[in-house]
Amino acid sequence: MAEAPRLRLSDLVTEFLLHDNRRHVFVEGRDDRAVIEWFLESSSINDVQVQEIDSVEITAEDLCRHDLNESNKSRVHILSREFESALKYSKPKIMCIVDADFDFILDRVENNKFLAYTDEASLEMYAYFVEPLNRILKLGLKNFEGKADQVLDDLEKVLHEVFLVRAVNEELQLGLNWLSFERKCNISADGTVTFDAEKFVSDYLNKNGSSTFQMELNRFPSGAAIR
Repeated sequence: MAEAPRLRLSDLVTEFLLHDNRRHVFVEGRDDRAVIEWFLESSSINDVQVQEIDSVEITAEDLCRHDLNESNKSRVHILSREFESALKYSKPKIMCIVDADFDFILDRVENNKFLAYTDEASLEMYAYFVEPLNRILKLGLKNFEGKADQVLDDLEKVLHEVFLVRAVNEELQLGLNWLSFERKCNISADGTVTFDAEKFVSDYLNKNGSSTFQMELNRFPSGAAIR
């Protein structure tokens, strides 16, 4: 079956000018759409339409004009900016949602009434709590001896380290190819998770042939906030 044609930016703006009572949410991709739709359904909110950004035609020229890189997140940014510019005197019920990623820690959050960031680094982090993880451990891993709160504590330490490594690569625009970190994690018999961060960074640098990265990584405080 042929895909539906993408909506042009100008047509979309005109549509909301004419019908400013419609309630819309625009997201980066399919997984984000599923999460938002699940939330709306569970909250008995049935008059909001959720659309993936791929349904909107945003060209390479648009990305260049807004000085943004090639990504769905950039496209959502552009859409929110177009709404901000064209709908400043109207009050349409529109929200463009993006993953915060590194924007809080790198101080590059954009002030835009049509743009919303996730509270944590990504939309998936809203499930990063004891109750949902406990369900997985109890129902899916019946022989697992660890406790959900301890698993989350252990994982947070790992994710913190990995997040900072990715943040340095992002800030310096080094373009280093990512290295899977799971093999540097070890799970003991009691469920405790440990991570060899030093070995991971060493392998990451060797893969990309970069020594500058290590010097810049040392500039980041070990306790840097990750929202």
